[in-house]
Amino acid sequence: MPSLLLALAVVVGISLGTLSPGGHGPVAGFIAALVSASALLIRLFGRGLAPRVHALMALVAVLAASFAYGVVSAKTSGEEAILGDGVVGLRVVGASSPGPWCALVVEPEGREEGEIRWRLDADPSLCPRAAGDLLLAPASALRLALAAPEMPWADEHDPRSGASAAFRELPVVPAGLGERGYLRWVAELREWGWAVTRGWPEGGLVVASVLGMPKALPPGEREALREAGLGHLLAVSGLHVALAGAFAQAWLGRLAAALGWNSGWIAALGLLPVALYVALTGGAPSAIRAGIMLAIAGLGRALGRPNHGPTVLASTAALILLVWPRWAADPGLHLSLAAMIALVHPDAPRGVLAQSWRVTWTTLPVALWHFESAAILGVVTNLVALPVFTLWVLPLGMVGALASPWLGPAGLEPAAWGGAILLDVAALAERAPPISPGVVAGLALVLVGCGLIPRLRGRWSPPWLACALVVVVGWPGRGDWQGLGGDWVAVGSSRAPTLIVAGSARGGGGVCVREPGISSGWLVAVLDVLGAPDVLEIEAGTVSGGQIQRLRRSLARRGRMGGPAERCQWPARRDAPKAAIKACLAAFGGDVGVARGGGGGDPEAVECWGKGGWRRLASGAR
Repeated sequence: MPSLLLALAVVVGISLGTLSPGGHGPVAGFIAALVSASALLIRLFGRGLAPRVHALMALVAVLAASFAYGVVSAKTSGEEAILGDGVVGLRVVGASSPGPWCALVVEPEGREEGEIRWRLDADPSLCPRAAGDLLLAPASALRLALAAPEMPWADEHDPRSGASAAFRELPVVPAGLGERGYLRWVAELREWGWAVTRGWPEGGLVVASVLGMPKALPPGEREALREAGLGHLLAVSGLHVALAGAFAQAWLGRLAAALGWNSGWIAALGLLPVALYVALTGGAPSAIRAGIMLAIAGLGRALGRPNHGPTVLASTAALILLVWPRWAADPGLHLSLAAMIALVHPDAPRGVLAQSWRVTWTTLPVALWHFESAAILGVVTNLVALPVFTLWVLPLGMVGALASPWLGPAGLEPAAWGGAILLDVAALAERAPPISPGVVAGLALVLVGCGLIPRLRGRWSPPWLACALVVVVGWPGRGDWQGLGGDWVAVGSSRAPTLIVAGSARGGGGVCVREPGISSGWLVAVLDVLGAPDVLEIEAGTVSGGQIQRLRRSLARRGRMGGPAERCQWPARRDAPKAAIKACLAAFGGDVGVARGGGGGDPEAVECWGKGGWRRLASGAR
């Protein structure tokens, strides 16, 4: 119990310090956590006053130190690494990930490893790149990229890669290759997987799930899997790592047993392939969490010591945040930890269906908080998808990827047959009636009430705390809409920006959307920033009807689809949004712009989103 409480103190302290170091929220949360932990300690530690006081002092020290560590880590900036007006050397970290952009994580030369990291989406031709490769970028371009206006709904950093800034189209040139090694082979394998699965969704699903490359699957199919509650199959998670460990230990176990080794050392031997697989998939937080937990469990078996699930989970989370404190803001890590809380709980049920039900409810508050999406249908879809994925797609996909030098794309064919079944399940689930977060919150409220009646409790009762959080997070409630601040808002490129205007319906106000070239998640984020209510009407423009229907269903599942609209206040000049976006991009740079027209009562006025707010565009720039 002391180890569990100290690990939780580290997790709480670093998380509070990292998430909002400049506000009063962390301080209030810190005090609340301290008071709660103190009350718990008074009951748990010892019978005398001295043990309680000593334990309380230790916990306070750990909380304070962790909080300070999180604050310092969150303040790390990259601008001080740019000196002079020449070029800056950027060293690649890990292996590149191909796609519409070549995704890289880089560190400026001359800084300590891990001190400053940036995420770079470069030209696709730059891939593959691996750790140790050197890139050169003009210092002036780096300064401009760091100071460029960000979209109002965009994160200021990339918590998964540990980057303090992310930017695109930075002019970089390769200046040298590092040594060949495992990570270079990983980068080349990813590049091969991306190239051979273009126009092949089933193969793209295999590559996405096996190599940790979600973008290998087309956006439509990717959205359908997420809406069906199967998005975890694409994001490399504890499931993938656990299966990789099981396969490795099954084969290595036979060899080790033949040598006379005991089961503990067989488990420890199987950790090497697990570590290699985590590196192969890009080192996602959930995968690293699973790898560390497997390592702790394997070490415990090797030493003949039992493992306490909650303590192992809390210690793993503390270790991860000590090394990568920015991961405190990563949704993937939040979902992974929530799922494991349900599985390592002393009262966790047995059986795939019961565990899936429990995990679904435990992760629902996290999903609603981050994505405003409640994939409650995943309880059913996972019954079909998990056996197909675990027994067919993942093992055959691993074999096919490793055999690519000899078999080529044909090695992925057997796994792709299983991938076709998963896509069919997602397509079927997509036709189900949408369940909005408000409906899920109402169901959670009913379950909380049933849990208060002893006769209605049972193995299918979800955790009451999770249900209560679902009610709080998912219950519909938005403030009064004050309007767009203008006649219209446009988001995107100058070729086909998404246009948002005010609309009216019988039940009240809302917005109308034309040419929705962004995903439902992005659209909801834009509406939240604008303070806008539900979408009343969607006009296709050049977007296909199938994409519009998928967007409607996705918005309905998020509780953001209203209508029908009685009137949409489209701008008089149809080309005005395109011209405004083009002018904003020319004035402030970037590849995605945000423009607003008609602000301040002037129908000809155009404003662009800049860092910190709206900026009036001079009339001569339009």
